[in-house]
Amino acid sequence: MTKPRKSIINAKGYEIPLYAENFRLKLDANENVIGPSPKVIEALRNVTEEDIKFYPAYGRLLEKLAAYNHVKQGMLLPANGCDEVIGYVVDTFVEREDTILNVQPTFVMPKIYATTLGCSYKEIPYTQKWEFPVDDVIKNIDGTTKLIIVTSPNNPTGEAIPRADMLKVLNAADGRYVLVDETYVSYAEESFIDLLNQYPNLLIARSMSKDFALAGLRLGYLIASEENIEYIRRVIRPFCVNNLAVKAACAALDDVEHLNYCVAQVKESRKLLAEGLKPYAQKIYRSDANFILADFGEKADFIYKKLLKSGIKTKKFVDIPELENCLRISLPSVEDTKLILDTLKQRDLIIFDMDGVLVDTSNSYRLAIRGAYEAFSGKTLTPEAVQYAK
Repeated sequence: MTKPRKSIINAKGYEIPLYAENFRLKLDANENVIGPSPKVIEALRNVTEEDIKFYPAYGRLLEKLAAYNHVKQGMLLPANGCDEVIGYVVDTFVEREDTILNVQPTFVMPKIYATTLGCSYKEIPYTQKWEFPVDDVIKNIDGTTKLIIVTSPNNPTGEAIPRADMLKVLNAADGRYVLVDETYVSYAEESFIDLLNQYPNLLIARSMSKDFALAGLRLGYLIASEENIEYIRRVIRPFCVNNLAVKAACAALDDVEHLNYCVAQVKESRKLLAEGLKPYAQKIYRSDANFILADFGEKADFIYKKLLKSGIKTKKFVDIPELENCLRISLPSVEDTKLILDTLKQRDLIIFDMDGVLVDTSNSYRLAIRGAYEAFSGKTLTPEAVQYAK
């Protein structure tokens, strides 16, 4: 029987739940739980038959993305999520004999794409939690390196890469492709889009899941030189972004005020939660994203279950040893952040049944029988009568 490539057989795919779970607060996937703009909901309510039966067109979406990012339309490529953008970059520029450099821990999809392609994938570990290991990344650039992937802010650690470090990587790359995943950049202080003209080897991946709250519709996009976009167009899947996602994205881009509100709420929640977790966590790491990573030490499992019992789902890491005592918590509204902290403050009550084990309760048992009998009958019951009845 024929089999797939060896690289596919040995690969581990991305695990996706089959059924949606209902939680009071779902804070395990870095989604914008505040929700999309009301204009998005209105646009989807006005979906027509034509939106469903015809293939999508992307001109209007590209116009709005170009205006929002201050780039030319020819520098943009929409895709079915930011992870598909990463896949397109790997498919376009990386050969099997090449090497991809990335840090660890980070988003898992680049590793999956490298594994399925069959190329070398080198992970550069953080030497300090969590500061981008710029010197180690540069040391590992060699003749086989074709693509360097950087996520800023990084997931799951939360830190944005300093501009000085980004420039060091770009200069050391010496023309090699550098892909910056800016999925969470709306919650950070700066983007690297302004470096595109200076570094034609720079590619920037963006998403509309984490900031515009369109995760369920799957829309990401790539920003790169027009030449690189043209190369990538040769490998893309046709009509990979559906009409509903296009309509929703256009409506979202028409309401940047709502995005600004969400960002302001998340930044305020970030401060509030970081301060509120101090009594429970050993370490709360600096975050420039819409989530916080905290190390709870041996209490991690207890904290996770305590929140889950109250309907608050957080992210617990079981496959990453350096994060085994950490929880990643997506940042909701300020009001919901207060709910998280109120839940943690609640004390659990433990009741022991000590009957005949730790103390002798026989007298209180007999007194309870006598009291109940006398209350209902109006008659007196002697201790001897109780013993006889037993």
